[in-house]
Amino acid sequence: MAVISGADTVKTCRLDTIAFDASASIATVGANIISYDWYFGDATTGVGALTSHVYGTTGARRVHLRIADDIGCVDTSSVVVLVAQPFGFDLQSPGPIICFGDTLELDAFFPTWASVQYLEPGIPPAINGEIVDLDTSVFDIEIDGFGVGEVLVDTNSIAAICVAMEHSFMGDLGMQVICPNGQSLTLHDHQGGGTDLGRAIGGSNNSIPGSCWNYCWSPVPDHGTWAECAYSGITPNILITPGGANSGSLAPGIYRSSGSFSDLLGCPLNGTWTMRIVDGLGGDNGFYCTWAIHFNATDLPDLNPPDLITMAPNVSTSCDSTFWTGPDILPTVPCDPMVALPLSIGLFTYQITALDDFGCSRHDQHTIEVIDIVPEITGSTTPPFGISIPYAVQPVLGATYSWTVLGGAIIVGGATPTPEVAWFSASSVHWLAVLEAKAGCQGRDTLYIENVIGLSEGSADAFTIGPVPADGESILQFGTVTGVRTVQIVDGYGRTLIEERAIDRVSSIHLITSGLASGPYVVALIGEHSRFFRSFVVQHE
Repeated sequence: MAVISGADTVKTCRLDTIAFDASASIATVGANIISYDWYFGDATTGVGALTSHVYGTTGARRVHLRIADDIGCVDTSSVVVLVAQPFGFDLQSPGPIICFGDTLELDAFFPTWASVQYLEPGIPPAINGEIVDLDTSVFDIEIDGFGVGEVLVDTNSIAAICVAMEHSFMGDLGMQVICPNGQSLTLHDHQGGGTDLGRAIGGSNNSIPGSCWNYCWSPVPDHGTWAECAYSGITPNILITPGGANSGSLAPGIYRSSGSFSDLLGCPLNGTWTMRIVDGLGGDNGFYCTWAIHFNATDLPDLNPPDLITMAPNVSTSCDSTFWTGPDILPTVPCDPMVALPLSIGLFTYQITALDDFGCSRHDQHTIEVIDIVPEITGSTTPPFGISIPYAVQPVLGATYSWTVLGGAIIVGGATPTPEVAWFSASSVHWLAVLEAKAGCQGRDTLYIENVIGLSEGSADAFTIGPVPADGESILQFGTVTGVRTVQIVDGYGRTLIEERAIDRVSSIHLITSGLASGPYVVALIGEHSRFFRSFVVQHE
């Protein structure tokens, strides 16, 4: 009796060594086992009660054991080996830049898709798991599990034709399956616009593959054609994925082909079957991982009935399956999503390690830049009264600027890094500049004005002006100032716009302001021995 020790189904990773043990096999009473022959399902074999094998490609295999004893008795056993398909993931982040003091949250997105595989070695998958740039457009598989001269007489004999691939623009692709005698079936014919396939990384010069998703065509499909199910199609079937096309990616599934499966009737079943992919534009790119053609069990009378296996990379977000490493990760959230609070500025790299249920691991990295904006105001802290003078902060690409004064002043160019300011206030006021730059980071600086040169000391009730705001006319009511007086209205650039003289016995005068534009102004009252200033606003109805 042939016995393979262990589970009936073995899960493993590509290029891992799998040990097979048939030492528990038992010969017929009085006989001895003389041979252990292994058939690994990938056209290779092994011998011995103990052996091992390495699979260079992913997919599902049925491994057969055949034992024979010295009196001619033979027995067989088998075990299923599932070699995990490579899984990919995409990182969601706030972007390549964050502000100092902000928390960083990184989250991994794992696409959910499945590959349908048949186990029998007569229908092998083609270069499964090998990622090939679509500049190479013809991919062959050899089929030899049918009778000599047998041809396809019923389209339902084909269960599915499947391809695993990614591509950044569906609309320029042409795809065909060509059977051994040259007949062909058009699977997709240059339609569907900008919808992605799989988790594509766009760009004509990009050499980094994204994640292949599994797409199948069948005589009995679940969906319409790719074009019909694209973003702009009549029956969209898309997934909006981070970092992908605005229109999203076509969801994995079983689709209707552009051509008819009847185009393959009469094709020889044995021989070279070819997947032909034509990438029509140079402004995008894509990668091919594998393709396979699957037949129904009734078409394999000389083989054991094939098993249909659905394989998918399943990754948990628990800490034993997905975890992050990097600086300043908060101890309560090291898994996925991860939260960190960088304690300094600069570049920081975080790595995620993900383990699927086959025990296969994948890694990805994300680098973030932490920036801090520290503006510094330059300009006079002892400005002259009423004359516009320049101030500045260092310019930051893409920044916005806001200037605020706590005291009387007129600002021109307040949305720029280099405004001009005319001061009409008392001393010891301060002035604030705020910059908001990339990633929404803000920086602030305050400049203290030590003294405004040209202000004279005097009584606070030297005169009053009203109404405020003025519209057409203002009334000056004199207080403690005596002697000959000159009244001036000055704009933000120090220019005298109105000037009148008042005799000593007059207690008030009327100033006509209807000719002034709406905005802030300063009234200067010049006595024999002093100067006094008040700011006021003209506002026309």
